[in-house]
Amino acid sequence: MLVHKPDNLVLHFRSAPLVGQLVGVNGAGCDAAWRQATLVTAGDFTGGANWDTLIRWSDGRVIQYQDTGPSGGLGNEIQTAAPQSIRTHDTVMTAGAYDSNKWPDDLIIRWSDGETTLYTRTRTGTTFGDERTLVQPA
Repeated sequence: MLVHKPDNLVLHFRSAPLVGQLVGVNGAGCDAAWRQATLVTAGDFTGGANWDTLIRWSDGRVIQYQDTGPSGGLGNEIQTAAPQSIRTHDTVMTAGAYDSNKWPDDLIIRWSDGETTLYTRTRTGTTFGDERTLVQPA
């Protein structure tokens, strides 16, 4: 779990072995740019041993950080949406295992007009997964 605090501290938590509770793994003081991070979620979009982090910035950019982990920081940076993209209208973004492959590589996006979209099997690159509308716009 990643936590972005108002003081621009980003904390990474993982599940403790055999205990099941969350323990702090690392914290990284971040510069003022982190004030522009508006949505953060984590899933496994690369299929690697570590989870990946998606961050939507206030200008509409979406950056995927591959293999986020306690020893590697946020990981390799890949831009999945350009500045001023439609992603400026994302209001909620969450990742999980929402389709039949049971892998946490799916995204649910709620848009500013109320539409809610499921993107299944999201991978690396400049596209999200297969798109399916769950809730029509208001």
